[in-house]
Amino acid sequence: MGTEEKVFRTGLEAKKGRFAVSPDGRQLVFETDRIDHGLRLLNLSNGDIRILSFEAGRTLGFPDWSPDGRQVAVVSAPVRDNRYVIDDMQIVLLDATTWRPRVIASGEGVKFFPFFSADGKTVYYFKGKKRESGATPASQYDLFAIDLASGQETRLTNEKFYQAAKGDEQAGTILFNAYGWERHPSKYFDKAFKREQEQTGLYLYEKSSGIINPLQIDQGGGFLISMSPKETGRAMFIS
Repeated sequence: MGTEEKVFRTGLEAKKGRFAVSPDGRQLVFETDRIDHGLRLLNLSNGDIRILSFEAGRTLGFPDWSPDGRQVAVVSAPVRDNRYVIDDMQIVLLDATTWRPRVIASGEGVKFFPFFSADGKTVYYFKGKKRESGATPASQYDLFAIDLASGQETRLTNEKFYQAAKGDEQAGTILFNAYGWERHPSKYFDKAFKREQEQTGLYLYEKSSGIINPLQIDQGGGFLISMSPKETGRAMFIS
């Protein structure tokens, strides 16, 4: 077995996980590949670290900072036998001053990858359905939006993606990565594309019309579509 990586400036022995840097560049919220490490806040100025938690038996993850740096959107889930219990997942806002939680989405559905709108007034996330068998715990993901002022939740898509990942909102569109459009996986793609390319890609959701436009990107030469795309003007970056 290979040795685990040492997470820089933390003393934790683990592989890297998801992280989010505050807009002012002074704080970093991160997790590792080990659930028992939980979600942690690193002060990049002095190196201080604290664990972020608010309820025994639950863990936080999948962090995303609000544009104004005042809140962090996270997923909250119970843990049993060092595994997520996906039947009771929540989307939670953490106040970046007090770190007190506010649950904004609960109930049925497997919830992942929350991210803020460009104006900070909406949180988007993907909700799926638990699978009783198979290699992945859930599938049939769709994009949802929560208006933070009213608390109203709106389902934006009805496409049942096999997998989906954190996106980005800019200029009236939401850019996101998804895999396996279950209802019609090759409807919008050129037949010359290979099957795996037909089912994996970037999508633009137009907020005004509700139309989803897949982006045909040449994945030749070893270029891969991955998670967490970011749109900046005309350029799109994939991390």
